[in-house]
Amino acid sequence: MRAACVLALWIAFAGAPAYAQQACTEDDAVDQQEVYRIVGLESADPPEDKALAAADEAADSPRLSPDATQLSALAASGASPDILNLADFSSLLALAVDNGLLSDSGGALTLDLNFFSAIVAFDASVIEEQEKYEQKLHKELRKLGGSISWGGKGESFDRDGDGEVDEALTAESSSDIVTWDVHYRLVGSRDRRDPENYNRILDAMTAADEGGKEAFTKLAFAIGNLSRPEAGSGKRCRAAAEELARQPETEALVAQIRGFDEQAAQIREEVVKDIDKDLLITLSFGGTERQEIFGPDKLAAGIRASWGGADAGLTANLDFTRTEGLGDEEDREAFKLAVSYSRILMQGGMGHEQQGVTLAFSLAAEKYRNVPEAAHDRIARANVKLTYPISEAVSLPISLTWANHEDLLQDEEEVRGHIGFTFDVRKLFATSSQ
Repeated sequence: MRAACVLALWIAFAGAPAYAQQACTEDDAVDQQEVYRIVGLESADPPEDKALAAADEAADSPRLSPDATQLSALAASGASPDILNLADFSSLLALAVDNGLLSDSGGALTLDLNFFSAIVAFDASVIEEQEKYEQKLHKELRKLGGSISWGGKGESFDRDGDGEVDEALTAESSSDIVTWDVHYRLVGSRDRRDPENYNRILDAMTAADEGGKEAFTKLAFAIGNLSRPEAGSGKRCRAAAEELARQPETEALVAQIRGFDEQAAQIREEVVKDIDKDLLITLSFGGTERQEIFGPDKLAAGIRASWGGADAGLTANLDFTRTEGLGDEEDREAFKLAVSYSRILMQGGMGHEQQGVTLAFSLAAEKYRNVPEAAHDRIARANVKLTYPISEAVSLPISLTWANHEDLLQDEEEVRGHIGFTFDVRKLFATSSQ
């Protein structure tokens, strides 16, 4: 039986460096971490610990794609939403720490309804400890956000019917104007600490480091058998460690471990890129209720979709707004749809520092009912733009736009029927003149 155990150990650690060693004093000994540095490794962490550390590092690193921010005040300001709002939320931690859960601005008192931020404000361990962060309740709360505002300023409109716009009034009571919005992330997550994303990173790191386990085990076995200054000491003799580092077998093992570490870093980057490109779909609802002297009541609903990252991305919005008619006026309604797709082409072959050129397509459609300010009841636009980078700060855009009404092409340099063309060289001239 004893012979079988010895044979098993010999097979397991075949290839581990072995050589004659001499004893040393305590002053000539080093700790285990230093031994690993002497043989050529940065740390004594085994592959499974490095996988966990790599997952934590990836979860906390900056996003590789632009942040996707869900605008909250969809209907509160009365302004039309940007043509392409994105589908995620602002930093929840920033909302809790920087803005506070309750703020007073412009005469309006605003209550932040990001409930996860409220929990973090009272228990920081929820965001510091991964096990608490990924609990189902906390995960669901991070999908939900919103706010309620009381008071503030109304709108400028013709209050007395004399045909002239009157100045906006400021609410005297908090109940004069109430504005609310709520949004819910229906699909997807780019939060690397959400359990499904964190596990994707950890699984990839564990699989990538699997190949380095055998080499690390052999090296650890050799280091464990280095001479010590005295029995039971946790240190090893420096001379023995330096001799171990010079062994060809050690150099081969260290090279294998480093190779797997580099491969794991590449895999981690790819997984993180995939997470940052995940499809996000967010629902948003909002409204304003107020006394008639402060303006009409409003209701809005929208859906946002966002996919992709810096190299290629798709964004889509669908919005509906209804503004209550004052007096005998009918309610005003607006539907807006916008879709945009962009992609970087010919990277490594064109543009400043061969960063490629950006090709973008966008489509917008709007339908209005009882909205006198709208130029047309139905509006449609389509645009294709090619952007060529001249320098780090200057790009040359070439765009082609179609619209269903010619007057919608006023910003284009050349207009032929319903087609507008722009070749903007002003930035190029401004750069060359400096």
